[in-house]
Amino acid sequence: MAFKKPNAELAVLLDESFAAWGGEKRKMFGCPAWFIQGNMCGGVFGDTLFLRLKVEDREAIQQECDEAVRFEPLPGKALKEYVQIPESRCSKEWLDLWIPKAVACAQSVGPKKS
Repeated sequence: MAFKKPNAELAVLLDESFAAWGGEKRKMFGCPAWFIQGNMCGGVFGDTLFLRLKVEDREAIQQECDEAVRFEPLPGKALKEYVQIPESRCSKEWLDLWIPKAVACAQSVGPKKS
């Protein structure tokens, strides 16, 4: 299945945000994604951003942004810990608030065993 190309501007914005946390950039779904301790914590999917968040943070972000939905890269295959946010909501200030929460969520899982 072919996915829409990732938004280059959003990818650059995320590069800058995740770099401060020592994340590792890889491809997932053909798009840039960032990993902490081997655990995916966010990325770009088409013109949207997806973040791994704890349930209370997912609920908060969905109350803050009506357009935030569960991340479903394939129809019927939602990733339960992830929320998808449209590019229109993603600013440097907004990311400065939410990226640390995504990093904390990924770290709470513990290092992924190879």
